[in-house]
Amino acid sequence: MSNNELITADKLIEKIEIPAQPELLVAINRESKKGQCDFDLVADMISSDISIASEVLKTVNSPLFGLNQTITSIQQAVGLLGLLRVIALVRDVSLRQLVSDGLDLSKFWMAASKDAQICGLIATQSKIIDPEEAYTFGLFHNAGIPILMQNYPDYEEQMQGDSMLPGIEATKAEDRVYKVNHAIVGYYLCDKWFLPEHICKALFYHHRSHLVFKKIKKYDDPFVILLALLVTAQHIAGEKEGAANEEEYPQHWKAMQPKLRKIFRLDEDGYNDLINNTKEQLLQSV
Repeated sequence: MSNNELITADKLIEKIEIPAQPELLVAINRESKKGQCDFDLVADMISSDISIASEVLKTVNSPLFGLNQTITSIQQAVGLLGLLRVIALVRDVSLRQLVSDGLDLSKFWMAASKDAQICGLIATQSKIIDPEEAYTFGLFHNAGIPILMQNYPDYEEQMQGDSMLPGIEATKAEDRVYKVNHAIVGYYLCDKWFLPEHICKALFYHHRSHLVFKKIKKYDDPFVILLALLVTAQHIAGEKEGAANEEEYPQHWKAMQPKLRKIFRLDEDGYNDLINNTKEQLLQSV
């Protein structure tokens, strides 16, 4: 992000209330950074919050991790996956719960989970970025939307009304009504929760992926890779559902192909194989 973009974003975000990290996450992060971290203590702290612990175990036992055994406790998860990976899962679950506070977001998270799953599967196959980072980005790329819903009670009505014209991306509609959009809010939300900078940056640009791809010269930048994962994931999701509306810019799909292949380091056949293999894995996971 350029300095001008940051200055503008800083001004736009001033009136938006963004949730802080919960005490549980602050406490386990603090313990994990000690010279002699007590792993059992951290596991006990996580286990004490039943809603968080159950969601973490649900995620650990999902196809994303591909474990050969069922994990039944946080202690077991820490032993197999490592403390940092489990803490990252706690962060994801906590963030999801907080931004959903007071809202019925079952459909929203169902769609986000689908994107996250596909991003994770593509990352696992392509081996160009950590699958868990890909999953996190896929899950939270639209996390600014619930925050706008919490701050503006008329958000759903406005976004379903005349402000959402055909061919107009959601961020432009939000800018017109609220002078801020969910991509900016998502950036600050994830920055405040100390997600990696490339994930935050990808959130900021995820509605401008096609424009980013036109300008890039460095294809191994993690934030560019995340954008490529999401674009590909949404294309796969759209085909799986039999609808192209999963893609934000279906008219740009063909034009993006050369850059996407360079990012994934694949030729045309290899990229198509990646897409087809991911579709097959999705069918197997149903």
